[in-house]
Amino acid sequence: MSKFDEVLKRLIDEVTKSGFADSPRMTSMMRELKAAAEESFIAPEKLEKMMGASLHTYFKRATSPRRLKINNSGVERLNITRIMPELRSELDRRILANASLIKLNRAQAIDKTLQRFAGWATSVPANAAKSVDKAEVTRDISKTARDLRYEVRRREIDQGHKLMAAIDATIAHGNGAIAMQWQSHWRQPGYDYREDHKERDGKVYAIRGAWAISDGLINKGAGYTDEITAPAQEISCKCNGIYLYSLNELPDEMLTAKGRAELNGGGMQNAS
Repeated sequence: MSKFDEVLKRLIDEVTKSGFADSPRMTSMMRELKAAAEESFIAPEKLEKMMGASLHTYFKRATSPRRLKINNSGVERLNITRIMPELRSELDRRILANASLIKLNRAQAIDKTLQRFAGWATSVPANAAKSVDKAEVTRDISKTARDLRYEVRRREIDQGHKLMAAIDATIAHGNGAIAMQWQSHWRQPGYDYREDHKERDGKVYAIRGAWAISDGLINKGAGYTDEITAPAQEISCKCNGIYLYSLNELPDEMLTAKGRAELNGGGMQNAS
């Protein structure tokens, strides 16, 4: 039994037996419960370490040859090495940002736990022992503490997908991609997809300012990438982008007359 569980059980027993305490005693109980929560909830340093390790794993996956072959098939491995410092900066930036969020979430979890206890304790009349289900009260008050690990894991997954999508985009923009094909995972069983993301699945969006746009070889297709939310940008979004580099990778309707002539004539198809 953790220190928090021990203190919570004792305080619930006390309130159940005596009813709502006076203000000084209530303040004392809240202080004691907060100290126990600070001691027993996952330490901020451990949470940061868990998140950092998770993001490093996602980073390795994002820069792996397998991922590169699928999401940025027009890029050579040598070009990834060239922009690796920029990719690592993205990793470091996200680790730092999430460290602050983790501390905030932990503090909020403790505050919410105290609020649950105070809300219950101030409503209990004297001699309520027979009417109080202590097990249920304990579960309700400690719910936020139990949810904290789940929330950290959920954030690890969400931030991991965001990191991989950002790495994909950085690689693409640094190597002359001309368009992105949206890939939704709406067919995945149990995935709570967004309807508008399902509608984007398979559609190709031009990258504004890309060489093929500037040369008048393609139109914007389903739109420009900067006109829609990016893959994995929204909370719990697992969508990703497949980046395209050559005219022959694009749907025919995206090619202008000049683009078709360029493609059929065997001219330059890739700026890199």
